[in-house]
Amino acid sequence: MKAFTRGKFLASLALVCGLLCGCGEPSSSGESLVSSKASSGDIFPQSDGSHYVGDTMPYYENGTYYVYYLNDLRSGPYGFHPIWLRTTSDFCSWSEPVEAIPASTNPGDQDVGLGTGSLIKGSDGTYHFYYVGYNNFGNVTYVEKIQHATSSDLVHWTKHPEDGFYGGCDDFRDPYVYWNAATSDYRMLITTKRNGLSVLVQYASSDLTSWSDQGVFYANDNRNYNMECSSLLKIGAYYYLTFSAQLDIGPTRTVNYRYSSDLLTWKVPNDERLDGAGFYAGRLVKGQDDRVFCCGWDATKQYGYDEDPFDWGGSLVSHEIFTRTNGEIYIGPINEIASHFNGEIGLKTLTSQGVTTNNSSVTFPSNDSGLYLHEAYPSGNFLYSFDVSFSALSGKFGLTFNAKNGSLGSLFIVFDLDNDALSFYQGSFSQGSFASTAQISLSLAYSRNQTYHVSLYGEDQVVALYVGGKRGLTTRMMKAVGNPFGFFAYQCSATLTLGKAFH
Repeated sequence: MKAFTRGKFLASLALVCGLLCGCGEPSSSGESLVSSKASSGDIFPQSDGSHYVGDTMPYYENGTYYVYYLNDLRSGPYGFHPIWLRTTSDFCSWSEPVEAIPASTNPGDQDVGLGTGSLIKGSDGTYHFYYVGYNNFGNVTYVEKIQHATSSDLVHWTKHPEDGFYGGCDDFRDPYVYWNAATSDYRMLITTKRNGLSVLVQYASSDLTSWSDQGVFYANDNRNYNMECSSLLKIGAYYYLTFSAQLDIGPTRTVNYRYSSDLLTWKVPNDERLDGAGFYAGRLVKGQDDRVFCCGWDATKQYGYDEDPFDWGGSLVSHEIFTRTNGEIYIGPINEIASHFNGEIGLKTLTSQGVTTNNSSVTFPSNDSGLYLHEAYPSGNFLYSFDVSFSALSGKFGLTFNAKNGSLGSLFIVFDLDNDALSFYQGSFSQGSFASTAQISLSLAYSRNQTYHVSLYGEDQVVALYVGGKRGLTTRMMKAVGNPFGFFAYQCSATLTLGKAFH
């Protein structure tokens, strides 16, 4: 949850602690998004300057992905979380950010703060955006109320406050709107509570103006956390419902999902999490050729240090969604981003300790420890791939960052064969143990002698690592750039095949 304690909001915004959404008003600049400058190469873009990306609201049309998001102003002006927009066709070349819906600067307005929403195109070609108006100053009747705006071009929006509606409690937000072919009407999922239980309720409309309550769509079957930033898509034979678990900052605050063949009976997958605590507020969007992507944010650290917990808001990160034969899904890299990298980087070997090397092959012993380091983790965009296999399913293998010549670093992405996990740690490692608990820990079952293709996408502090066909992990590392990095193993018989690095 986020506490707003900066700038002109100091006194009042202490009361707003916990809002994870926000929305705004139409831009008066008249600036055309089409003519805005493309910022090439930003695979994990921020918002603008010192601003950060909050909850995302992706939309696709005619080859373009419109990724709206709550602009995390942090030290910005009165009025918070306006909705901004960046567009892309390939997830690696982005338009410059523009304001789509500003927040009000009048403390008597419902939308002095804006919350997460979604948009849809009506039958007449008009675009309809639904989001949250937030005001806890006591000047309006409701703290949270669904708001409505329309547009003809997806860039300039006109608010219609007269269409706003309230759902019976102050926790009423994150609308997700879609067309329901079975009932031939529009439906909206809203995060709220009913009888003290966290639920997603469903509203219906025939005209995208008036909405009627259709009751609970899905009740939290795990814990009583809010199911934020929901999205609902059909992929193949199944419907997929995603939501973010609004918990205290920590390793269990993740993007989760359920799947169903009929929208009535929902299955809980073997691992409900699409990623770890570094990635949040991810929403699904179906694009060209029915490919599906998940757009969210990679969190900054609370006070700017690696040892801090993940904060609210950060850099925009997008994953592609892939399905397994049993209907479960997982995240993987977007091919267009990989094809963006074409300049090879020659990584020099700094340390080769306790390992056997043969050209690009590095073998780690099963009864000891080994270390193989490169000279420096580069700044800017970075893609590095490698293959690894394990002849026995025990011990720990992984990447270490912020290292020194001949010694481990303080940042680790770990293939934990003892616990069937893929984890991220900050701190020291000695004799098979870490000094701190994992900031991220995801399940990953390993198989003997299977080759795992691993790709690491980096952009300065932000990292997304994918284990091919298995899963991905997004995190942020403050001290990685410019320092040695490489591989370590502890009592793990691993064979590493070094790949190439590109920028």
